[in-house]
Amino acid sequence: GTGKKVKTFAGHSREVMSVAFSPDGKFVISGSMDNAIKLWDVAKGIELGTSLGHTRDVNSIVFSPDGNTVVSGSADQTTRVWDIPSRKELASLVSFTEGGWLSMTPEKYFCGSPDAAKIISIRFMKSLYTLDNFVEIFFRPDIIKGRLERLAPSKTKLMDLSKGFKTPPIMTLLAKRSDGTFGVIATDSTEIIQGVIRVKAIAKNNGGGIYSVRLANNGKTIGESFKGAKATKPNEIFEQEFSVSLNEGANRLGAVGISDDRSESNASVGMITYVLPKHIKPDLYILSMGINTYQNETYNLRYCESDAVEFADVLRSKTKKFFGNVYPKNLINQEATRANVLKVFEEVKSKCKPDDVFVFFYAGQGIVLDIPEDKTTKSEYFYVLSDVAQMSDPIKVSQEGLSGTEIKKILTDIKATKQLLFIDAYNADGTSNESALAKLSRASGAAILASTANDQLALEFKDLEYDPFAWALMDALKDGQITPTGIKNHMDEKIPDLIKKYKAEERPRSPFIWGPDFPIGVKP
Repeated sequence: GTGKKVKTFAGHSREVMSVAFSPDGKFVISGSMDNAIKLWDVAKGIELGTSLGHTRDVNSIVFSPDGNTVVSGSADQTTRVWDIPSRKELASLVSFTEGGWLSMTPEKYFCGSPDAAKIISIRFMKSLYTLDNFVEIFFRPDIIKGRLERLAPSKTKLMDLSKGFKTPPIMTLLAKRSDGTFGVIATDSTEIIQGVIRVKAIAKNNGGGIYSVRLANNGKTIGESFKGAKATKPNEIFEQEFSVSLNEGANRLGAVGISDDRSESNASVGMITYVLPKHIKPDLYILSMGINTYQNETYNLRYCESDAVEFADVLRSKTKKFFGNVYPKNLINQEATRANVLKVFEEVKSKCKPDDVFVFFYAGQGIVLDIPEDKTTKSEYFYVLSDVAQMSDPIKVSQEGLSGTEIKKILTDIKATKQLLFIDAYNADGTSNESALAKLSRASGAAILASTANDQLALEFKDLEYDPFAWALMDALKDGQITPTGIKNHMDEKIPDLIKKYKAEERPRSPFIWGPDFPIGVKP
């Protein structure tokens, strides 16, 4: 009103670049070229606290509408969210020019777009790792969501990657030669017998133990051994041999060692090219499951049965010309028992070849539960099959449902290196579901396109006679989209149109995708 100076807040050691008032006018927040953020009491003219985290100038700053959080932008290329009452950083947000993004807590729990974790690196004991090496423990969208919503902290004690981790094994990958010795993998020296080679993964304990050794071909896990846990002393060696059925063309083999706290080593990689004696069209195996009717009627759903049947029909009709044979199998309602599902998986495992394609569609209930493991608990995702009578009972669900760990083992044993999963699960928390499926995709090498919904959402789309995820998926297949990314892009375009057309109050979650992108079929 007078144009006169009222107060001066002194405390930054360099130029102040940004200032903002809280919505109620009681506080001022400032960002400076000294990398610090300071909170000031307007009436008293005193500093209330300093927040440090940015590594370069803090160029922009703003309060949230409720005044409880502050968002800052910096020349260090991060945006950070701060909690005002505690003065602590909640999360840092990073975006990439290619469109990727990553959110991360100070302890390094993170979530982000596929492959974003491969861009952020951590240097530890003269070795360089990416966040991607720590997916098993630190990929936690639920923790990010809780922090940004300022929810009460979890009672579970969290780890802190910034304080160190158990260093993963040092890996070497060799292949058997025609003279019986093992050497560097090479097309001209490796022994190939009817399209199969023998490789040896050698893990050296680097101080963090050896939980397991995992082998992948072109990103698809083809074997894992847990016997390495016996190599308990530093520098102790564990060796595991694997038989590898080669794909036609390039084969990129990678061996990864996993430490006792589930940190992953950088892969030891070898390349080999294989030419089939005669080109043979691959086969397509489809397992489509839809469960409307459960033993416990309170879990019953509406459209899963019809969605599963139509999915198999549409996929078969759109891709049959690409394949030598198409083998569809539907398990509907009471057919979808644990025994029946495992039987079908065994049949696929016995017949599937490396160049074949396996597609799995699941529509039904899904849930994340904490189950006992090694005197502690771990979160496990479960496909709730028709015999499950009580979803809240971890023991019953383990006995009558199908866990993500079991699915990982099944996908590993199925030789098809192109595997695609469509998961349309109800009654599943979105962030926990995404975390579980992302880890499944990374551990198995399968591409997963998934979403979550609730029964109220199905009610709002009753005139459509489809679940929105399934409708958009079917529309993508009918449109000729036969790659995971192509299908997702089509669904992202169509789902908002459904919301507008049916004026739904409940917004369907956009599908999320993890894993490699590839055509379901390749034209001969």
